Amino acid sequence: MDSRVFYSQSGITTNLDDFAEFTRALPSEPKALMEVVRGLLIHEGFVAQRKLRFEPDRMADRDIVGASNVLNQVLEIDPAPLTVERYWRNRIVSFCYQFALLLCALLREKDVPARTRCGFASYFRKGFWIDHWVVEYWNDGKWVVIDPDAGRDGDPHSFYASTWKIADQDEWLLGALSGERPEVAKSGRAPLVA
Repeated sequence: MDSRVFYSQSGITTNLDDFAEFTRALPSEPKALMEVVRGLLIHEGFVAQRKLRFEPDRMADRDIVGASNVLNQVLEIDPAPLTVERYWRNRIVSFCYQFALLLCALLREKDVPARTRCGFASYFRKGFWIDHWVVEYWNDGKWVVIDPDAGRDGDPHSFYASTWKIADQDEWLLGALSGERPEVAKSGRAPLVA
């Protein structure tokens, strides 16, 4: 099977069939969909940094698994169309994986080949490589990186060349050999990456 066909189909965590009436009216352009996602979710780090207050059950939203469950919670809190940006208190408290998962699911709903990628970003805090999730989508014969959490996008070979690294076995093992990841050095194996 052509990988573009595979990455255009929804999977267990990206299936939004039950939400067709809500997703049908959404734009199909990746940057526009990124803005939709950014209007539905709020990052837990932003919540902490700004000292925003949510009830404990709302803070638990960050543990929701699956794009359909995320959308279900979004609509339970505020049934407005998905294109309506929510007031911060009416957004789902999330982390980068949920931003990436929801954007990936929405892109696939629009038949745009998309996949989530786990890696390390240095653009959040200078001098630090922080684990992070982004989305890659197929455009003009290549995979393009888009970060719905940070609101960034571009060619992974230029825009992210010095600020983004895909998590792979070599990255983990490099960390183990340098002493930064003693648990990997001990086991000799890299953890599985989704």
